[in-house]
Amino acid sequence: MKKLMIVISACALLAGCKTNEANYRQAYEVAKQKYENVDTASTASHRLERYAQPRPRVVDGDTLQLLVQPLNAVAGEGLTSSQIGRYNVVVGQFRQIFNARQMRQRLIGSGYGSTAILASPMPLYYVVTMTTDTASQAAAEVRRLQSDAALKLRSPLPFVISPR
Repeated sequence: MKKLMIVISACALLAGCKTNEANYRQAYEVAKQKYENVDTASTASHRLERYAQPRPRVVDGDTLQLLVQPLNAVAGEGLTSSQIGRYNVVVGQFRQIFNARQMRQRLIGSGYGSTAILASPMPLYYVVTMTTDTASQAAAEVRRLQSDAALKLRSPLPFVISPR
């Protein structure tokens, strides 16, 4: 009889802890409050987004959306570090090398044979269609990419990245 009473008591306790809409609502409100109290400017993701945003700059009479940061060539992906020019036209920006490689292969298949992948220390991987030492050539490539209807690029792409 004592065992039966323990089992019944345990069932009653479990039934009282059953999840319901009120419990879900309370957990949601607590999580929402925690998120609202977080300073989003200090989160790593937000810092990464700010770090990787190009800014308009006038270079040699051309206005370029330019991002300046340290760059290295990704081995076997089109360029060596010594071949990186002062201006590199970016058509893709990724956190994972796998995605950058896929985009590079698609672009090569579409006729962009000089496509390469560069990496920043964050790490972010940039798919570039041109590397050059003149701003005017980079600006011409950006205009050509913007007029290519086959490319579906979202803002801020294409832009120019320059190594520090």
